[in-house]
Amino acid sequence: MKAKYSLMLLLFAAVIALPFMSAAENSTSPILSEQIAIRTAHIELMTFEKQAEMNASINYTKSIGANASSLASILHKFENKSASIKNMTSHSDIDSAVKELNSLLNEFKTELQGLVAEHNGKTLDLAESIQNALDKNANKIRELESNYINIKQENIPLIFAERIENLAATLENLENSGVEIKYAERKFAEIKLLEEPLKQAVIAKNDSLIEELSKKALSFSKDIQNLTLQEQTELAEGAKLDSSIALDERMIKRIKAVNSELKDLGINVTELKGLTSNAGDNIGDAKDALDDGNLSEAKNALADMQNNVDEIAGLYEKFIPRFFWSKSILPSDMEGKIKATIILLKDSD
Repeated sequence: MKAKYSLMLLLFAAVIALPFMSAAENSTSPILSEQIAIRTAHIELMTFEKQAEMNASINYTKSIGANASSLASILHKFENKSASIKNMTSHSDIDSAVKELNSLLNEFKTELQGLVAEHNGKTLDLAESIQNALDKNANKIRELESNYINIKQENIPLIFAERIENLAATLENLENSGVEIKYAERKFAEIKLLEEPLKQAVIAKNDSLIEELSKKALSFSKDIQNLTLQEQTELAEGAKLDSSIALDERMIKRIKAVNSELKDLGINVTELKGLTSNAGDNIGDAKDALDDGNLSEAKNALADMQNNVDEIAGLYEKFIPRFFWSKSILPSDMEGKIKATIILLKDSD
């Protein structure tokens, strides 16, 4: 009797559970069709069982003198929505349909409880009716369960193999593009080690182990995506720094030319030459760090260079008269060149 009462609770729980599958991961994945096949086969099994339970519940409510038209209407909607799922081709559509099915089951449950209570029905008698319906449909349930298992056994290894193939192609393309993939390759090797245990879990029909290994494979796949994204970001950032260094080298070349002209005019440029030399050394340090792949050190070196350049700009500003009536110590053409160089140095900040 307790077993039958538990069956009634299963109906009242009114939830269609689904096998592990990540819709977010696979919205545009090449392995979409295999995943959809597994999900639809599983849903077909579960909805058939629920429909058998719902039909038995409707027959019971009629037997106790209740009007079951509202239950029949809900069942009709449930059947139509269940039938539509086999034609769906996206995870989002299936997710939406399952959400609607569970909502209908909850609606059915609430209406059923009210009718049974109103007409003094007995929960254990209802549970017995449900059990009899499931027993009567046992062959069909076993057939659908076998179909689901076969589809899962056929498609899970295919999904895994295709994921491996897709990741390998991605890593190869990234490597050919100059992206460092050594860390991603380590994760890739870890994923490949899961292939044989997953095959054995499928053969053994060990759903919990299949789910555990599938989640682990998905986690490793996401790790690879994050690593390759980070490495691509670093590659792009490195290219940006390389371009910046090239511009800074031209800027230092101009500063040296200006310093040389100032010296020819008899101006003491010792401090300017020292700062310029330091800035040049900073650029050299940045290039070395970038060659070693150390973006942080390269940025620090360029920041030090900018500090030296800011000091150079400050010294240049002293050559420019503060007031329009003040006389410049520089020829007008040299004063114009100094002003233009100051603007260049400040724009580099």
